[in-house]
Amino acid sequence: MSTRASELSLREQVGVVRTGSVPAEDLATQVRRAIELREPELDAWVCLSSTIAAEARAVDRDPGSAPLAGVSVGVKDLIDVAGMPTRAGSAVTSPDAVGTDAACVTRLRSLGAIVQGKTVTTEFGYFAPGPTR
Repeated sequence: MSTRASELSLREQVGVVRTGSVPAEDLATQVRRAIELREPELDAWVCLSSTIAAEARAVDRDPGSAPLAGVSVGVKDLIDVAGMPTRAGSAVTSPDAVGTDAACVTRLRSLGAIVQGKTVTTEFGYFAPGPTR
């Protein structure tokens, strides 16, 4: 990709994926590289998805008119994402992965979004703040 994803607006990201000029897989991979590059200083992610390539390939097979085709998202660690634990920013919750997506995640995926992973949250959305800088 000649233009960095971070330089494209969401509308432009969707446009290049829909036209096929940039595959969703390339876009998602570029976003992942940016996350991994900045994560040591930001400490913003609790879990990264291992399935972004497969998700993106599904979007590439049929980007259609999906309003979020190829756009990467992070989901707060209060919300269930299949295959990842939902810890709610707390050590007392189960470290086991959940089996299904929350309705809002299902909707994001149906709109063409790629779930990069789970982001840090304040404990239970209320108590001690997380380490994100």
